[in-house]
Amino acid sequence: MKVQFYLNFCSKFGESIKLSLHHSDGSLIDIIELAYLNSNTWHCHYENKTLVNPLYYQYALFENEKNVANDRWDKRHLDLAQHLNNEYVVFDDWVYDFIPNHLYQNKAFNILKVNIHQANEVQFDKNASHFFQVKTIGLSEEKSMVILGSEKKLNNWNEERPIFLNFNNGIWEIAIDLSNESLPIEYKFGLYDLHQKKVIAYESGPNRKINACNDRIQMHHHYANFNAFGWKGAGLNIPLTALKTENSWGVGDFSDLHILTQWVKVTGIKMIQLLPINDTSANFTTSDSYPYASISAFALHPIYLDVSLLGKNYGIEFNEAITLRASQLNELSLLNYTESLLLKLEAIDKVFQMQKTHFINEKAYQVFFANNESWLVPYAIFCCLRDEYKTADFNQWGKYSSYVTSLFDELIKVNSSFRDRINFYFFIQYHLHLQLSAAVSYAHENGVILKGDLPIGVGRCSVETWMNPQLFHMDLQAGAPPDAFSSKGQNWGFPTYNWNEMKKDQYQWWRNRLNQMSRYFDAVRIDHVLGFFRIWSVPMHAVEGVFGVFDPAISLTIEDFKNNGIEFDEQKYCEPFFSDEQLMSIFDSDFNWVKDCFFSNGRFKEDYNTQIKIQNYFNQNTSHTQAKEKLFDLLSDVLLFRDNQSKGGYHFRINFQQTYRYKMLSTFEKTTLEKMYWNYFYEKQNNYWELGAIDKLDMIQNATDMLICAEDLGMVPEMVEEVLLNKEILTLQVQRMPKRSHEKFSHPENAPYLSVVTPSTHDMSTIRQWWQEDSYISSTYFREVLHQNNIAPISADTALCKLIIKQHMNASSMWAVFLLQDLLSIDEECRRENLDEERINNP
Repeated sequence: MKVQFYLNFCSKFGESIKLSLHHSDGSLIDIIELAYLNSNTWHCHYENKTLVNPLYYQYALFENEKNVANDRWDKRHLDLAQHLNNEYVVFDDWVYDFIPNHLYQNKAFNILKVNIHQANEVQFDKNASHFFQVKTIGLSEEKSMVILGSEKKLNNWNEERPIFLNFNNGIWEIAIDLSNESLPIEYKFGLYDLHQKKVIAYESGPNRKINACNDRIQMHHHYANFNAFGWKGAGLNIPLTALKTENSWGVGDFSDLHILTQWVKVTGIKMIQLLPINDTSANFTTSDSYPYASISAFALHPIYLDVSLLGKNYGIEFNEAITLRASQLNELSLLNYTESLLLKLEAIDKVFQMQKTHFINEKAYQVFFANNESWLVPYAIFCCLRDEYKTADFNQWGKYSSYVTSLFDELIKVNSSFRDRINFYFFIQYHLHLQLSAAVSYAHENGVILKGDLPIGVGRCSVETWMNPQLFHMDLQAGAPPDAFSSKGQNWGFPTYNWNEMKKDQYQWWRNRLNQMSRYFDAVRIDHVLGFFRIWSVPMHAVEGVFGVFDPAISLTIEDFKNNGIEFDEQKYCEPFFSDEQLMSIFDSDFNWVKDCFFSNGRFKEDYNTQIKIQNYFNQNTSHTQAKEKLFDLLSDVLLFRDNQSKGGYHFRINFQQTYRYKMLSTFEKTTLEKMYWNYFYEKQNNYWELGAIDKLDMIQNATDMLICAEDLGMVPEMVEEVLLNKEILTLQVQRMPKRSHEKFSHPENAPYLSVVTPSTHDMSTIRQWWQEDSYISSTYFREVLHQNNIAPISADTALCKLIIKQHMNASSMWAVFLLQDLLSIDEECRRENLDEERINNP
């Protein structure tokens, strides 16, 4: 059996194309170089002597023998079972655009019915001569692909009688006998709207042509560009705490999602995106309101339980004192997190006391417990010990500072009341599960999906670090390097992951975590996905993120400096030193006091040579506090940090060009170190980071069928975009945080299809706030992005906000997601008078 391959590819001088042939298991059969026929066509032939079926193949583009690109049709193959004795002629389009192959198979798009098409009544010709397979962007269920052409078999371009293609596993296909038609045959693919019952679009470009028909089977593999008609959806981003209704107890809860679902359905919004909803109750203070510092990566937060519904389900009414406090909390304009949580826990306990011997016999509870026992039991014990010792810091729990599986039996023997307290936390999680599951089902019934948030870290004092400290670097802190929004970087305080240890059981902890999320969510936002490439690792002695280094990272050696002509001086490069003149210029009237207290011979005294030591000093001494930040800055005034894991290794201090030490270098040192700095951050580590990330991202994809979206903001390595694209993970595009260094703003109309565009995130100012932060920036945006010729308004009025929202709604991305505050900004009656009250978080 012979196969002739013809590839439609517009080439230029110096390029060549190779065809690799594979078995179904990926093993290589052969590599064939195609011959150049003309500027648009390449050709080769292959004799399939061993009758390999199916035959997999891939095209690759080379320039000067270097592989510079691959055809983006994933896993091309020929099914030759019915025609093993025939000769095939294959006509392929080179696919430039990325075609999602598996993306539309996840649970989110099953609910939204994207690329879920009813089987058309397509009659394939039994004696077909031409087989057509077509790939395109994902289409909603009301659209179908059709083919029309110049001959009778193609209905003579009659749009009243289009020929429908059948949708099969991501490919539109049809088989037609064109052997008796007149040549040349012209044809095109179109989109048909099943509701409007008409052809609504044709693919761009000239008509396709068939110039020869003979006794050989012709296979036509085409890519039809219908990107403008790709499925798109709008989403709403909101913290659940903000969904307060008239029936709430001062804070939004899972039942309020029903009302929000009704609203988004009416508005046409398809997705509700929530901030993390895991339990963060470490201190029972306002600090617990930060949703990214959970005490459990599995347990839901008790504050989201609808206690009114809980009481109603058990026929229990709360007394007047409780309902009055609930009403008072609900009337507040801002959330009183602590009081709302404590009141709910009090009310839940009253219900529990009446039901504690009954609920454990409920069939639904027993199923819930069996499905969640592995995390539920340790979580409940953790909460009991936290309550007993009045701290979530398990290092202060004496003999219970380490988790053992026998702890449950041990505790209830020591104090029988522990059994009730443990069951109390079982009870809470059970009803949280029931209420959230009901909200999810209601959303799905209304064609709305829920998107959850997967924090990059877990709380330092959490069930996870208590149970499995070996999975974390407890002596380090995760954070983010300095950027335009945070000049000192960020220190989140979370321990970093011990990826090497996690890999030993194929990342079981992560797989369990994702499986738990997928019980409730259809899509997931991976917080700080850059942490899967490398995390900004901050030592425990630091307060600010500026002391961090990327982990993992290939450190520099003294030999690297010598090879660049630098005579290495560790003290000069790694330790801060200041003359009296410098200290005087920095501290002015505080000079004498600062010098005597903190310095000795121009160097920090040992008692104050870390930020933690200096912070502890000012915690006890309230005078001269204006000097603290300056001292923090001077501690980081170095060019390099020593590698604590590899003796003789060094890492560049981020933004070392801003230090006093850099300004004192010779011109040669500055120039040379700048080159080494660029190589270290932007070239040296890239392959290392990429390989590590692919392994982890593969794990995530294999662990869940949720739609995966990445938060890839910050200092982004150049390979990240390509890796995420190849993994079919959606990127995040924020207009005021462009990813191209030459851009002032990103443009939604230029966003990649596999992305989420948004004007603001929960960590940013709202549109209204941003507009007033910097008049020059807002004026530039008004002129260059919105293309307005008049003078930019001082504040963002409703018309301006509507213009920005509309711009994002017209984006080329798959999703446009908005903060509720930004959507409400287009209506004068819905805005808050104090726009600063609309901000969620300021990192």
